[in-house]
Amino acid sequence: MAALKTKFNGVEEAILDRQADKLAKTVAQEDQIETALSGVTFATLLQSETDRRTTEAVDTAVKKYEKKYNLRDGKPIEEPEKKKPDPKKETDDVPAWAKALTEKLDTYDEKLSKMEKEREKTSKLSQAKELLKASKIPDKLKDKWLKRVDVDDETSLEDQVKALEEEYLELKQEHINESVNEGEGKQTGVATNAEMSEYLDEKFPKEESAK
Repeated sequence: MAALKTKFNGVEEAILDRQADKLAKTVAQEDQIETALSGVTFATLLQSETDRRTTEAVDTAVKKYEKKYNLRDGKPIEEPEKKKPDPKKETDDVPAWAKALTEKLDTYDEKLSKMEKEREKTSKLSQAKELLKASKIPDKLKDKWLKRVDVDDETSLEDQVKALEEEYLELKQEHINESVNEGEGKQTGVATNAEMSEYLDEKFPKEESAK
């Protein structure tokens, strides 16, 4: 080591220490030191240090990569299979007060759900009434035909009311045609609301209850 310091004055001691360790592996006797030192130059020291730092940088990069992607020696690390929790055991571990609270919350959720459905149904019925009110169906029939609107059906309320209105107009025309053919009434080609009500009562003697 002393010989290296003398020959390479000013070089970092850590670099010289590493070089001394290398020489110690090849030099067995004191008279071999000079020969070994003659093969060491600033160029070889620089190359040796460059190689060392390059190797360290590569090793560090590889370790970071393997850690990030859970690898070892370039291969995925097989993690031990995790034991699945026993649902029954977990349930048994739940305190009685927690179970009771959960049951109360479930009941509360059910009540809220029912209330929400009722509120939604009431809202849809109100919408259906407004749609019928704006339709060409006579006022006397609107409440009765409201029962034919299914608020739970996927068909929109608008389409259902429109279908009822079209049905009413078709029935009205049918009644007019029958009256004309039978020679009844004044044969004006126009059916009164009273006539239509009587005719529709015959067509729909029993209406289904509201949905």
